[in-house]
Amino acid sequence: MVLQRHYHRKKFKCRCNFHWPTIKILFGFILINFVSTYYNEQVTPITSELDFHLFPQRTIVNKFNSIPEVRKYFNGRIATSCVNPNVPQTEIESKFAMSPGNTIQLSTLILTLPIMMMISSAATSSVGSAIAFTAPISDQDLNQFKVIHTLKTVGQLTLLNVYQSYKHFSDSKNIKDHLIEDLHKTESEFRAYFDSTMIKVIESTPASGECYDISLLIRCLRVLSECYEPDNNRKWKDKRELEYKCQKLANKRNEAFHCCIGINSIEMEKEIEDIKFLIHDILSTLIGRFPSASSAISILKKNIDVKISSILAQPLGKLEIKSYQSHKYLRAEIKPYKIKCKKYGKIKILDFLSGSDSLHDIKLLYTHILVKQSNRHKTNVPIKCTDIIKMASSDSILLINSETGGGKTTNFKFGIDDWADGGHVMNTEDYDFFFPMMFRNQRICSVAQLIEELIPNVKVHIDSEDIMTCIADPSFTVLFYCDGYDEQNQNSHKLFLEIRDLKEKYDHIRVIVTSRPESVKQLYMNRGDILNIEHLQILGIHESKREEFLAKYHNELVSAGKSTQSTDELLIFFKGCSAHHKDLYRLPINLVILSWIWGEDIERAKSVKSAAGLYKTILEINYKKLENRIVQNHTPNIDFGELRDMINLFEEELFYESLVSLRHDRMYLDEQGIKKLREVCKLIKLPFSELKGAYLLTKLEWLADLDESLELPHKGMMDFYAAKCIASKLSNGDESIKGILLKLYNNHRQFKVQKYQNVLQLLGGILAMKDANLVKEHGTEIINLLAEIDSTNYSQWYDLYSNFDLNPSTADYFGKLIAPHIELQVMLDPIKDADVEYLSTLIQYVNIDSVEMNISGTEMLAKLPTLIDVLRSKECIIKMSNIDDIHCDLLNFSIKQNTKIHIDKVVIDKYQNHLPFLSFCEYISECHFNNSWRELHCAAPDISGCEVGKLWTATNTIEALPKHVNELYLGILVDPTTGKAQDPGLAHITQRYPGLNKLVVQIKAGAMTEHLQHLPDVTRTTTVSHNITISECTSLLLSHLSDESHIQWAVKTARKLQPLRDYGHLYIPRCSLNMEQVCELADGLKDAGVKVSGVGVTQRGQSEEQVQRLLDGGVSCANDDDLSSIGYW
Repeated sequence: MVLQRHYHRKKFKCRCNFHWPTIKILFGFILINFVSTYYNEQVTPITSELDFHLFPQRTIVNKFNSIPEVRKYFNGRIATSCVNPNVPQTEIESKFAMSPGNTIQLSTLILTLPIMMMISSAATSSVGSAIAFTAPISDQDLNQFKVIHTLKTVGQLTLLNVYQSYKHFSDSKNIKDHLIEDLHKTESEFRAYFDSTMIKVIESTPASGECYDISLLIRCLRVLSECYEPDNNRKWKDKRELEYKCQKLANKRNEAFHCCIGINSIEMEKEIEDIKFLIHDILSTLIGRFPSASSAISILKKNIDVKISSILAQPLGKLEIKSYQSHKYLRAEIKPYKIKCKKYGKIKILDFLSGSDSLHDIKLLYTHILVKQSNRHKTNVPIKCTDIIKMASSDSILLINSETGGGKTTNFKFGIDDWADGGHVMNTEDYDFFFPMMFRNQRICSVAQLIEELIPNVKVHIDSEDIMTCIADPSFTVLFYCDGYDEQNQNSHKLFLEIRDLKEKYDHIRVIVTSRPESVKQLYMNRGDILNIEHLQILGIHESKREEFLAKYHNELVSAGKSTQSTDELLIFFKGCSAHHKDLYRLPINLVILSWIWGEDIERAKSVKSAAGLYKTILEINYKKLENRIVQNHTPNIDFGELRDMINLFEEELFYESLVSLRHDRMYLDEQGIKKLREVCKLIKLPFSELKGAYLLTKLEWLADLDESLELPHKGMMDFYAAKCIASKLSNGDESIKGILLKLYNNHRQFKVQKYQNVLQLLGGILAMKDANLVKEHGTEIINLLAEIDSTNYSQWYDLYSNFDLNPSTADYFGKLIAPHIELQVMLDPIKDADVEYLSTLIQYVNIDSVEMNISGTEMLAKLPTLIDVLRSKECIIKMSNIDDIHCDLLNFSIKQNTKIHIDKVVIDKYQNHLPFLSFCEYISECHFNNSWRELHCAAPDISGCEVGKLWTATNTIEALPKHVNELYLGILVDPTTGKAQDPGLAHITQRYPGLNKLVVQIKAGAMTEHLQHLPDVTRTTTVSHNITISECTSLLLSHLSDESHIQWAVKTARKLQPLRDYGHLYIPRCSLNMEQVCELADGLKDAGVKVSGVGVTQRGQSEEQVQRLLDGGVSCANDDDLSSIGYW
């Protein structure tokens, strides 16, 4: 039992923590004492009930030195022995009578018991330095440990000898030198083969490989196998081959390490015998592969047999037991830890607004969010939110950033909840441990302490050093998910640096970090010398999912009795909102707040049009409730004006303390701030508990070392309070925003405006709602401060602009201020109708060279024609991508002659009418008429007026094709009456397009082709390396083959259309022939003399034997996905 003292405002509290291993020992000693009275103070041996040697020596020494009573009993001799390697171990064992066969004197027990109690008490009362009292090790555990030890030692020795026989270089050269010097691999190729941990071992240990573990030896064998025999992958799957057997041995090692269940002696002997048999099989196969080494391998066999016999006969050493036991305990905690992690999947929906304590499953409320890559070379690539964790890689930190309320923390909670459920949604099933880390937590400063906090049972059995040893073991796959980098403090920063260093050392560790945009640059600077940053940006909830999200949350409020309003009416209102208004609700937190406001006051919900307006409405509703409670419960005769003045004093102090907390990167109010708030309440004679609840201050559970600690429920609310403080000071005469902020710093060099980005955006909205004169007085400074953060950030200016409720005077004023900071090239990916509305207003104040729009998704851009008219008047180049059927009519209406428009990609699936807007385009990179090309049903629209890079189409005349094309994928139409293939004039295609470098022609099965001529030769030469070039010729697609008759037709047609040179490829897309018929087709093509570089067959469900048969016959077999590089199937 451990007594801990906590002083709380002159109150003494005693907390009792029972250390159960110690209690067990105590009862054991009592029993021994009872027995000893009958046996002349002699007791039978105690061998494994308490293993003193497993105690962490450093911790024991510290505790002995800090406990004066130890010297009284043993004069410090035991403490010295614990760290002095020269002191015989027998002296320690005799003192404590713990070695096998010794007897324990009752007098020794009486002396030992208080020592144990003192050590336990001291250990438990000190954070992060607890002594691990190891539970008994069963015989079954020891048997399992012997199996692991056999694999780790004898298995490693076997694979080492395979590696040394396999490699084609001497022991004086390591595998890195061999790959680079002998096989001419590059440094980057070498690093692609091995993870960072393996590379360190290769570079720092003997070249012979004797220090390589099983995982590294297997990787070396795979790399050498790939380099020596590029087509050698089959050997790793053939049960007769050496490579397969080596992999099987490595798999046995992994299975043994992952097993938490002990085995009896018979099972152990059988397991070790199986290992011995497999090792003999490997060595026999090795002799067959390398006969010259037969004598050395035979000697090795005998040595291995001796080692295995020794392992079976001798007990394991204490260090080996300690290592294996630590792994066992940590792995045994995975299941109970997952059960504990389920609490992360239960959230209190709107608890900070509605006061609800009911728990809800996050899976019922979670809605998919929009995510895109934002790396230097992979910008604006959309990512499924369920694939986020899968993108965590071995050589980089995965950064997820979004603005306040974007869904970072919700995604974090959903990730760990999914891991606890099996990980099938967020792809977390491969991780043994998922460790969540909150940057705002000030109490934890080391990885060992974090793990002990998350899995308290671990520190009972394993000391901190062994925890870190287990985490470093590749047999554990670990994910650290670190939430809120922008909220870090001194301790959490120290913890993150340790996590980062672990990530640099060990490839089995993955790290994900979430942050707000203003802290992204700081993370890049702190990523270390080795790691890269894989950057993802959360864009919010897709417009098609917002109604679903809103309905989920409001229905939960109704279920919890916190709203009596209609969800259907809420959705009707939301559907009728303007594009600008709807875009405000792309952020999940704003939709959450809207659903709560709707439940409280419908009219207020309808009037909100900005983020600042949302937070302002929360305060207004809560103030009204507070006013009613004070009148009813405390001061019924108070004047409402006087009450307002009194509460304003509390608001003023709260808002200032929020700004101070933000300056110190805190999400909570410190003791001094809370003391000031209490003093204000005492002055105005209002209860602190009432005001605390009305302004959403909640108890901070994890910061137990503070007398009282309160936090705001969301960073957005703290930013709003801070912005309210600045607005109030500006109203009272303060001259500048920056001056107000600088007063918070003793050293002005510490001031970083990035920290206040969201505050400045909310401040603009507050000033706009408060006084238009204040907007004009301080607007320029807001713009200049935001420009210091990132003058080129389009979304930053849009968020600021959107906070003005589109008030004509303020919008016009700020439009003129923002315009100089807008880049000449604007990229909107993806474009939204709110962007269109904003840009249409803004562009009148600035000259823009080009606007790039990704027109994807289902949102109809109703205001796009207005924007295009403005851009045309400015002679601005419009670049569009991902145009689909939805927008064809709109673009036909809005794009007119003399519009400078470039289209990156247009995909038309069903639209069959004339598309004049395409003819007005100056250039189209890719144009897909899928309804014409894929099914060959009808001719594609006439686009003869423009230039196209790549075109997928079908037509009955080449005159309808564009005036220029580089790559042409042309479908031959069939006359529905006669069944004849219509010749569009292929014989003249090279004369019409002298720059054509690729031609692919498609014909549907059954078409009459006797009248067609040979396909023209169109050749493209591609350089794939410095000395290798590939020539690609005209290709043919014979599509929709479905029965026996089509086989002869395909052979005849392919021979008829054979170009003078070989076909580049002959593909058979959308084929329903069985494998035997496909082989018959391949034979027929060969017999007919069809010359083709490769044959591609798109067919699902092929067995391994069928695929091998095709490969043996020289036919390349592929499925639909493998052919996607051409882009039309």
